[in-house]
Amino acid sequence: MDLKEFYRLVLRNLILLLITTFVGFSSSYVITIFQTPMYESTIQLFVSTPSSAVDISALAQGSSFSQQRVKSYAQVINGSATLEPVIQKLKLPYSVQELASNVKATAPLDTVLINVSVMDADPITAANIANAIGYQFTSTASNLEFGDQVAGIKVSVVKAAIASSSPASPKKLLNLLLGIILGFGLGLALALVRIIFDNTIKNEEQLENVPLLAAITFDKEAKKKPLITDIDRYAVRSEAFRTLRTNLQFINPDSPNKVIALTSASPSEGKTSTAVNLAIALSLAGHKTLFIEADMRRPKLSKYTNLTHRQFGFADLLALPASEISESQIFQSTRALGDSGLQVISAGDLPANPSELLNSQNLETILDLSRNMFDYVIIDTPPILAVTDAAIIATKSDGVLVVIYAGNTVTSQLKGVLTAISQVGANCIGVVLNMIPTRARDYDNYGYRYGYSYGYKYRSKSNYGAYYAPQTKELKKEKAPAPIPSVQEKAPTPAPVVIAEPVVIPEPEPVVIPEPEPIFEPVPEPIFEPVPVFETKLTSEPEPEVIPEPEPEVVPEPEPVAPVVHRHMIDSSDKPKQNVFAPNAPTFDNPFSVANGFLVNLTNYNPTYEYQIRTTAGRVKIGQAGEKSLPLTISGLTPGQSAKVEATIVKASNPALVSEVTGSALFEAFKPSMGKVVPTLNGFRLTITNYDPAFTFTATSNKGTVNMRTPSENSLPFSISDLNPGETAIVSIKIERPGYIQANIKITGTCQR
Repeated sequence: MDLKEFYRLVLRNLILLLITTFVGFSSSYVITIFQTPMYESTIQLFVSTPSSAVDISALAQGSSFSQQRVKSYAQVINGSATLEPVIQKLKLPYSVQELASNVKATAPLDTVLINVSVMDADPITAANIANAIGYQFTSTASNLEFGDQVAGIKVSVVKAAIASSSPASPKKLLNLLLGIILGFGLGLALALVRIIFDNTIKNEEQLENVPLLAAITFDKEAKKKPLITDIDRYAVRSEAFRTLRTNLQFINPDSPNKVIALTSASPSEGKTSTAVNLAIALSLAGHKTLFIEADMRRPKLSKYTNLTHRQFGFADLLALPASEISESQIFQSTRALGDSGLQVISAGDLPANPSELLNSQNLETILDLSRNMFDYVIIDTPPILAVTDAAIIATKSDGVLVVIYAGNTVTSQLKGVLTAISQVGANCIGVVLNMIPTRARDYDNYGYRYGYSYGYKYRSKSNYGAYYAPQTKELKKEKAPAPIPSVQEKAPTPAPVVIAEPVVIPEPEPVVIPEPEPIFEPVPEPIFEPVPVFETKLTSEPEPEVIPEPEPEVVPEPEPVAPVVHRHMIDSSDKPKQNVFAPNAPTFDNPFSVANGFLVNLTNYNPTYEYQIRTTAGRVKIGQAGEKSLPLTISGLTPGQSAKVEATIVKASNPALVSEVTGSALFEAFKPSMGKVVPTLNGFRLTITNYDPAFTFTATSNKGTVNMRTPSENSLPFSISDLNPGETAIVSIKIERPGYIQANIKITGTCQR
């Protein structure tokens, strides 16, 4: 472990290290406080060999002899010969062994000095014992050397012991320092053990070779603002979901995964919020996206949105008879989520048998129809290790996305998820690592210290008025007259009336104190007078009977001018009595073609207005109104037939506002003509004999390998190989073209025996 790794280890386990260091410091402090103070007194002895003559050689020999004796005396000075007389003389309450443990004798190197130190709880007693031992040893040394005729040994006291004013132990500063060191060392040991035994997933190396598509950091504001539409567009969490969206689109750009199921190993890993935000990100990018809440056990969509699962939803669709499931029925089951453009199918009434419902053929039918209606279908499923619902849905999806709670999901759970997905033959397209800690000391541990914000968080929001500042009413007011001349060039006079009426708009900000009558009354005339313009356009057509009459046919006439007309009136009991602001003309999104008609939304629906809806062909059905949208289904059209839908707002004291949109049904599906199936040695061959290069042909097989040959002028040959003798395979051929109903055929062939 180098210095950098050690630094990261300390940062990642800083709290643990602080706790253990504090425990070590506290323990040493408590031990020091309750330890009995011990005082030390020291007496110094001098050992010499006296000489009668001044002889340098004799002095040197005597000094060498004394140094040898000093080493021995230091070992025996605390023996019973010295200590017993001291105990008797001072009447000490110690035994020889107890007193010997408190006596320490040392001899400095190359000297003839002996330092005798005595420890005792009483400083005076310690000094008395040290002095008594020193004087007693002078006689003990003489007794030890008695009878030696070579030279005499003399032990003298050169420094008497005195009572110490401060205790020698405990050493408080040293004890506290040792406690801190031991506590920090214990914390490091625990941190290493924690790393060794930590099997939670924190980085890409632990993902079992599954691609990591996004790393989403933990956001403490996520509980209050769970959706990316609620937060800053430059927030780290918003950018993470845009990254996830981009990575999903480039996994297989030639054949994108349109139906994607999201699952997790266990609950509370952020699966539902990840699925909703991914669907919103796709919708904001311009993709027609459907979100299906398929978790019919613990639905949580209502926790993040204002939509409830108790309305007609996914469970109710699955429970319908197979004959009633259609594109129009699916469209009517959807509800718009705010202004994001996302269509949502909630869980519906929770069933008692969700697994049995999902095992029905209706699930495959719903997903196939949704695949044709939308660019992307995002499915929120239950945790795959808890129930089998997610595995069933995974088999019908194009890919499965696994959501992992960083630092919480263990590697064994991920292995279990991947095993469950592979056992049912589903395709795991990637992993989302969710709720990565944002603390600086945890970033390196998870390996995702990315600067997603790109520096925008350091700039004032005033620099991005186009994104942050709401458009003022004054700006809107200035833009109001601009389209008037373009609608009717013959009436340019109303524009100055709206802009510069000094009496009606005295304030600098004209919308702060609005005067409804002069502001909005002139506007409808130039906007909705161009009925004669339509008349002029239609008169140029060869069929004069199609020319609609002006105003009387829109509202009061019961007889429609078109061959088939359906009207639907929506009333509101809380309609305002006075017209304070004039309503806006109805607006539509782009029509979505289906087999027998098309689907379209009225995008600025207001329940306080009365609406009249009519169509020039087929029949119109109005679905359940959302917060600002009203779904319309036009059916009964022949393949490729077009129809015009007209919406009229009727509101008291205001002219009728009319808007229209034209859509068409899908053209009839391509009907392939198949040649004879010809068995081969390792498979079989088949040919489409009416090949049309305007259509896209895709072939898959449940066994073997499908090889598409080069098409000729009118034929497209296929070959299926890698089959065993006599083995049968089913080839599924999908034929697509924009604006046409998708054709799906299945051919069965057998390998030559």
